[in-house]
Amino acid sequence: MHLVESYALNTGVKIGKPFVYEKYAGLPFDENKFKYIVLSPFSDKSCKNYDLWEETIQILTPILNKYKIKIVQVGAPSHPRLNHVHCINGELDINKCAYLCI
Repeated sequence: MHLVESYALNTGVKIGKPFVYEKYAGLPFDENKFKYIVLSPFSDKSCKNYDLWEETIQILTPILNKYKIKIVQVGAPSHPRLNHVHCINGELDINKCAYLCI
């Protein structure tokens, strides 16, 4: 038996469908003119971090510009800011981040 099923059985709570609250998150550019990619490049766990983001973005930028695609960086305020992206570190709660990613 799954942990959630056990909890529901013992408490009398019904298991419902999971959902994510979305809250509008404005971007620093016109969302109707540009598509965008959301990037969360850093983690507090160093084993999850990729050291070559700057180089990767530098290679991709001319191609993305051709197709009017912007990169939006999200993350904690303490995370480093990447070049050539629209950085909104620390400006979003989880619901606003869900709006951008869904």
